Amino acid sequence: MKLFLFALISTIFFGTKKDLVENKKFYNHKITDTIKNVDTLLIGDLNSDKIPDTIYRVYPQMINVTADYDGDCVNNACEVTFKFSFTDQQIVIYNAIGAGIENLGDINKDGFSEFSIFPHWYIGCWGKIQYFTFKNNEWKNFGFARANICEEFTFEKHLKIISSKKIKVMEIYPNKDYSEMIQRYKTLKLD
Repeated sequence: MKLFLFALISTIFFGTKKDLVENKKFYNHKITDTIKNVDTLLIGDLNSDKIPDTIYRVYPQMINVTADYDGDCVNNACEVTFKFSFTDQQIVIYNAIGAGIENLGDINKDGFSEFSIFPHWYIGCWGKIQYFTFKNNEWKNFGFARANICEEFTFEKHLKIISSKKIKVMEIYPNKDYSEMIQRYKTLKLD
């Protein structure tokens, strides 16, 4: 029964996949007959209200997709949007055709989980993992770390909690001539 009510409430507040595709208030570009992909991620209680929360990951709308070509973003709107069941505030990652998200837990003990988001692009593996916290009813990006986002790794090994206001994240990047990899910890502050 709880699962049914949760699904019903999510549908009432966020609509169905068809609603997300057709509702123009969510998107600033022309809707075509190409379907926009939406993933539903169930990753626990994110705001300490003892109700499981949902994240909706909305991918850019693509056209001209073939077996040999990933396609183009409609109206050059290459962005991934994360919508959350507990707030109407969303996170938009620009210049991305995909993005992973990792729940880091409530690092600063304010009742809301912090997140790392790692965007994907057509080619290349080097990118920036971005870190977000929820403060004053909005998402705040509190830093980034360069990394090879194509590697399979767990973020727990790349993150050390120093205090409720500071974390250290592993930053990995090539040197200037790409002959070797540099690893170092970078301190980020959760203001």
